[in-house]
Amino acid sequence: MDVARGIALLLVIVTHAGIGWWVNDGYAQWITNFIMIGNLPIFFFLSGFLFHDYSWKKRIINTLNNLIVPYIFGSLMIVALAWLLNWPVKSTLAGAIYGNGGHDLTLLGDLAPIGAIWFFLAMAISVLTFSLLVKLVNFTRLPEFSRRIIVLLTSLLIFFIIVRHEFVPYLWPFDIQSGLLGSTFLALGYLFKYLFDERTRQFHFIQTPYFALLCLAVWVYISKTNIFYFVSAVINGNAWQTLLAAFASIIVILDLAIWLDKKIHGWMAWIGRNSGMLMVTHDWVLIFLQVQLVNRYLYILHLNNYLGWTLAALIIAFLTFITAFLINRSHFVQTIFFQRNWPLKVQ
Repeated sequence: MDVARGIALLLVIVTHAGIGWWVNDGYAQWITNFIMIGNLPIFFFLSGFLFHDYSWKKRIINTLNNLIVPYIFGSLMIVALAWLLNWPVKSTLAGAIYGNGGHDLTLLGDLAPIGAIWFFLAMAISVLTFSLLVKLVNFTRLPEFSRRIIVLLTSLLIFFIIVRHEFVPYLWPFDIQSGLLGSTFLALGYLFKYLFDERTRQFHFIQTPYFALLCLAVWVYISKTNIFYFVSAVINGNAWQTLLAAFASIIVILDLAIWLDKKIHGWMAWIGRNSGMLMVTHDWVLIFLQVQLVNRYLYILHLNNYLGWTLAALIIAFLTFITAFLINRSHFVQTIFFQRNWPLKVQ
């Protein structure tokens, strides 16, 4: 699980490093689409795979401790960076409260984007929505497999009601739309957990390299004509195809994680275990350095899109990890990201 999160976190970094270097030259557009379809669904899938139907009190406390508190910490630091960089502090604070991850039009007008940490709010919405859905379906007392299928089908219905095909009209506050889309991937992970526990033999083929290659081919092929802007809850292209590509990306990343776990388990697992903290430090680096320094100087070199993107990704990844390593020495930071019973204790 940690290795899969590590792979996904690296994909997130590569995605954001491409700002200013998007490969939009026709044939190679699929590279950008490919990464953006697959970089986030795996996080939600793994949350569904590990999901437990806790009491509402425990669920809310866990969500607050593990998602909302890191979001507040990351947001306050971004507001501080905005003040240091002489950016509009009020707009940045409003964007943080609203949960404006990208450059979408909000109900409050144009607000400064808060960056990658929108993910925490979206995950909180997903987990709470999914918990409600599971509890409602459990009232039916149907067989376990049937209940998990109903949860998945209901989440798919929500997905197609909520997903947008344009960046207008408004983005709802608190990343509600992205969070509701994420519940579909939680439902898929929730179903997969049952299949692996109860029907391992029938679904063993999922872990074979042949099936992984098939999923990779599907992911690449669909990426040629579709793109998923998770932060904005927007799909440009066919929603069914994009969803299928996202499912395929999950299988590919899981199978790759199993292989990498035997080869380079240590550092990749470290990235996965620290993915929450790294998402925050990556956001700081992205806001403070990429726009201000990295791309400004890389542009001077007149690099092509591919080389510029690669160098930007390496620089931003390095700074993200260094920043995380430094702040991880703080007991306060460790408490925020790794103390599951802070600030509220789970009984």
